[in-house]
Amino acid sequence: AYAVTAPGSVYRVSLSNVDSVTGAPTSLSKEDWFATRIAYTDGDDRRFMNTPVVAEDQPYVWVIMGSGDRERPLKINYPYVDDIENRLYAFADKPFFSGLEGSNVDLRARTPVDLDGITMANVSSLSEGDPIDAFDGWYYVHADKEQVVNPAATAFGQVFWNSFTPDGSNTNLCANLGTSYGYRVPLWSPSIDDLTREESGEGIPIPPVITTVKISDDDPSCTQDCGDGDLTDDTINVCIGCNGFEPIEINPTPDSSLREAFRAENIDVQ
Repeated sequence: AYAVTAPGSVYRVSLSNVDSVTGAPTSLSKEDWFATRIAYTDGDDRRFMNTPVVAEDQPYVWVIMGSGDRERPLKINYPYVDDIENRLYAFADKPFFSGLEGSNVDLRARTPVDLDGITMANVSSLSEGDPIDAFDGWYYVHADKEQVVNPAATAFGQVFWNSFTPDGSNTNLCANLGTSYGYRVPLWSPSIDDLTREESGEGIPIPPVITTVKISDDDPSCTQDCGDGDLTDDTINVCIGCNGFEPIEINPTPDSSLREAFRAENIDVQ
């Protein structure tokens, strides 16, 4: 299990030991569970308010998190009062590399990694095809004082996240609601050339959600070649709230009958 504190410390909670030869986990008794601080960032008063996203790609476990103080989202608040540089971090934890002596890996042994240090790659300084496995991960620096306001998502070798830039004030109800952006970057080749940044509209965006939908050619809502025409459903991966990840549109055919959804007082009944 992984947890991130608001100031940016990353903890791994170990529920088992790992065999250094086979990689097989050996469960620990509850009283033997332990937490290890494996990474940190303490620069520029960044705040991490969202659940980290964890993805296993052995022998790595990626911990993805973005900074942004969503408790103070207005232009007159953070990050406009203080010059805070928010970032999206993809940290590669290496629990299988923590030790090679003996029958078990020592999961307490790893020295905490500085997520703003030289062992982390800045996406802006990477070129397409640069190997990332020589680093402890990577980070992307947001322009225009954007905040990462909700958890990221990862699938198909891509990382998706959304950001928000306040605009306007808290005194004018007709003020601009701010600008949101959607990001996509390859997890293993996060060069600036491969990064996609698209404007998503006004207001704080929803978090990216990736799901699988089952449909077939027999379904009248299917507008493409969704299957082989039999009753065996095909699966389509779609992302809600992801820019740069093209979903397949599904138009359901609802029941045409009208139904009463809500009424405070039924005045039509005599």
